[in-house]
Amino acid sequence: LINVSEDRQVMRGRARLGLNVRLSDRWHGGLRVSTGTEGNPVTRNASFAQSSPNLTTGVDLAFAHYRSDHFLLTAGRM
Repeated sequence: LINVSEDRQVMRGRARLGLNVRLSDRWHGGLRVSTGTEGNPVTRNASFAQSSPNLTTGVDLAFAHYRSDHFLLTAGRM
């Protein structure tokens, strides 16, 4: 049961580093790495507290686009 009658202050944070690359007129893609905590389906934000779990780093976004004269193909994790 969640206590909604008391205010609490929690410092949270996350760092992200991303890169978009254009390889040619037809190919481009991107990659983004982020820090945080695993296991929370809502957010990867990490709480800065004494009982805070270990921070992890993982690929947050990775994709590739191919554009031809007739179609656009996109693949990856977005």
